[in-house]
Amino acid sequence: MGDDLLSPTRRKLLRLAALGTVCSALSGCRFLATKPPSIMCRTVPERPEPLDSRLTIDTHCHVFNGSDLQVKQFFDLIVSHEKGLSQDVVRVFADLLQDLVWAGAPDGEEELRVLRELRKCSNGGVILANLKEKHYQEANKAIRRTKAFTKHLQQTSQSHSLSETRLATADSVLSEIDQRLRPNYDDYVRTRENRKQTNGPLKNLSVNATAGNRTLSGMLDYFVQEFQYRYISVQDYIGTFCPSFHCSVDLLLAHMVDYDWWLSKGKNAKTPLPKQVEVMEQISLTTRGRVHGFVPFDPLREVAFLAQKRPSTYSSMGLVKDAVMNRGCIGVKLYPPMGFAPYGNSTISTPHFWKRDELPNWMDGLIRYPGDNTSVGIGQRMDDALAALYDWCCENEVPIMAHSNMTNGPAPEFQALTGSHYWQEALEKSPKLRISFGHLGDFSDLGTAPNNLDATKLVALMSSEGRHPHVYADTGYFPEVLDQTEELAARVKSFYESPDAVLPRRFMYGTDWSLLMNQGDVSSYLEHFTNLFGELDVQFSNKDGLEISQRFFGYNAVEWIGLRKGERARQRLESFYSAHGIDSEKTPPDWMIKVDKFPRGTAA
Repeated sequence: MGDDLLSPTRRKLLRLAALGTVCSALSGCRFLATKPPSIMCRTVPERPEPLDSRLTIDTHCHVFNGSDLQVKQFFDLIVSHEKGLSQDVVRVFADLLQDLVWAGAPDGEEELRVLRELRKCSNGGVILANLKEKHYQEANKAIRRTKAFTKHLQQTSQSHSLSETRLATADSVLSEIDQRLRPNYDDYVRTRENRKQTNGPLKNLSVNATAGNRTLSGMLDYFVQEFQYRYISVQDYIGTFCPSFHCSVDLLLAHMVDYDWWLSKGKNAKTPLPKQVEVMEQISLTTRGRVHGFVPFDPLREVAFLAQKRPSTYSSMGLVKDAVMNRGCIGVKLYPPMGFAPYGNSTISTPHFWKRDELPNWMDGLIRYPGDNTSVGIGQRMDDALAALYDWCCENEVPIMAHSNMTNGPAPEFQALTGSHYWQEALEKSPKLRISFGHLGDFSDLGTAPNNLDATKLVALMSSEGRHPHVYADTGYFPEVLDQTEELAARVKSFYESPDAVLPRRFMYGTDWSLLMNQGDVSSYLEHFTNLFGELDVQFSNKDGLEISQRFFGYNAVEWIGLRKGERARQRLESFYSAHGIDSEKTPPDWMIKVDKFPRGTAA
């Protein structure tokens, strides 16, 4: 490689930048002195939408911030490989961004203090004065100091490993971003709509048509979000898709991710996962059931724990059980493209498949469990961990959502582990799994013919209803609905036309917020899907008292999760609400009222 991005000289420069240029005269590397936020209760409409409005469940979204992720490794190993982004820019900032984001984003402890104050508001209506402004300024300063650092590298006579071309590209991008920053958050918000209307694709990005046009406004919005409280992300979600309460999203399923062992050999992000689960628990309570989490399960973490590998300190299975049974999480999130198949890892015959610099050395050999004195390979160990998860989820009727697109992995061979044949193995092992294929594989890749899609094979797994009665999929991150609506509608219709088509009973609405923000103006995402499925309502008759759109936006998710009275997930949520002083009989969440409009059996 011409540019050795991990050279000692570069590490020294980045360290100097982080400790000097970026954090000069700032104690603890904080850009602004931490001061308690001002919180004021206010009255909000109890029911901003009539309860005869459509049930809407976003089955696939995220409300994490930059402290929940290993930023450097994620940019180095994942983002730098994605189409549509400039690798020059990504690789210049990978190290520096982690220092900036981890210094500026509120960690779990800070957010928990705020959330506990918010819950003192009797009806959940709050104004969070200073919070958005404080962390907007964190993002603002991070961008400007990164720009200053890039200028320093361009002008310095000291030898470093970054090419002039790469630095010039980075400087140009940062200059364009800098021009769109405003002195305060209110000004930034006021100019956002104008930016979305006038800004085209960033000229310095290498844009691939199939990846969508990642606009500068979207990059900036997403970057600012990474410095915000997670609860602010929830508010921004509602503000984006439901301005002035003109629409109702009744339930948001917020998915957490566990990349610790795959990206940093088991080292925690700034906010460790158990703390992230605590934060999600408080968000569920503060929003009175509008937001519930999906806790991540990582088979590699479970293997490391059982094999007593450092720095492992807790069981992934233990984390899942506590989050689902006690902390208001509805289900489990799997992320196979990090490096594990849903099942069948033991059958991977490629020698040294898991031998990679970023992974622990002990994965490339037999792994001993002191508890039972056995030694087998990592593939079998991960299959055993997944089997234990699946058995527990089937026994307790716990839903799982899994990334099923061959993207967002550190290597092509790892991304291929999301393929339908591995899911077939998982369902053969556990046919009663309540599984949702996040993104429905490559379904929205309109450049691929339907008969060549791996998604077609995923849909075929749904069609084995007698064998696999609980297999679903979602539309998380379908930006094609924004600018290729007719083409996407045609594809959906082609999967709905057959009289015995299964997808109408298994397809669910999802956004992949906040990652969707990278697309720029996404405020019409929900509206476009509403229009698309409104047309399908006209073309296809309902057979069970529910329109096609009612199933897509809400009731398919009800069946997948098990949210009807008497079902296991519903019982767990009712117990969770009761344990925290929320009377779901007298003042139930809106989603619960709407679900109960269709008693068991009427929408089966």
